[in-house]
Amino acid sequence: ALVLETKSGDIEIEDVTGMVRAQSASGDIRMEGVKGPVEVKSLSGDLELGMGEGPVKASTASGNVSLSAGTGFAGGEVDSKSGDVEADLGKAGLEGYAETVSGDDKLDGETAPDRVPRRLKAVAGQGGARLVLRSVSGNVRADWD
Repeated sequence: ALVLETKSGDIEIEDVTGMVRAQSASGDIRMEGVKGPVEVKSLSGDLELGMGEGPVKASTASGNVSLSAGTGFAGGEVDSKSGDVEADLGKAGLEGYAETVSGDDKLDGETAPDRVPRRLKAVAGQGGARLVLRSVSGNVRADWD
């Protein structure tokens, strides 16, 4: 497994196959072309995750999360307490769930009803892996091609 930690610096990871764990207290974390399970945490940084394959578990307390996924993406969970969560899911076959308390929810063009919490579910392709996108006070948006 590749394990990276920093207190106040950014982390950038490209073209890695295998397990990746990254943690930052106040820096951004960027990944591109990662093929394997990913665990990412940041207290006050943004997360940019370009996933090829493998599941993801990502969380940030006060940053935004941007996720892009390839066809073999295996779902997972993405959480932000006070930031936006956006996902471009390409042609990934997934069951997608989006939830927010005080932001707007949009999943594959559908907008969540105006109640708290706002929740949506969508299935793309044959379904398959489950992806949960959450934000307490930010917007959540996900789209498929």
